[in-house]
Amino acid sequence: MAWRAELAAAGSAPVSTALEANVHRVGPRTPIEALLPLLSTGTTHEAMVVDDAGMLIGLVTQTDLLAVLYRAHIVESLAVAA
Repeated sequence: MAWRAELAAAGSAPVSTALEANVHRVGPRTPIEALLPLLSTGTTHEAMVVDDAGMLIGLVTQTDLLAVLYRAHIVESLAVAA
């Protein structure tokens, strides 16, 4: 992906200066419910997690979101069965 090369070239610069505006950024406290519409459209595969200074601190992917939803489903299934 092109954003990986852009980030590598930027070094320690804030994400906002290293990436194009169309890269989706979220904060570390963004709720899962806010990520669902973003990552379920099929056009966006990841969101950059940035701190208040715009520095990259993580990445959330569609796979991450699926894993969380699957674990929640398992927990709910166990609670109903009990």
